Amino acid sequence: MKTLVTAKHAAGPAANGYDGCYARVGCAGRCPGLEVAAWLNSLGDDDAPYRSWMQLTNGEVRDNYIRWHQHVVAVEPERARLIEARRRTERSLQTICQQLEQLDAQVTR
Repeated sequence: MKTLVTAKHAAGPAANGYDGCYARVGCAGRCPGLEVAAWLNSLGDDDAPYRSWMQLTNGEVRDNYIRWHQHVVAVEPERARLIEARRRTERSLQTICQQLEQLDAQVTR
């Protein structure tokens, strides 16, 4: 499963400030969200690791960009919101289970 993203603003080229995108100046009149969205969509499935040495999944990378980058949005915003909530809940449960295992190990010593 993959959360798809798209540019928040019209592709362009267009004048800086057209449709609320004020970052077109350095991008030949195009919204920089086009390149970011293409890169995010090129990542693998949401549950796949982003980099082997990082503890992030592709989905978590997409979540961060959707939440904080002003030029990309999820194609299906409600679905993306629910998937992100599920991912956060699962990670929290993993942390809780690890903490419980550590406590159990301390008690059995």
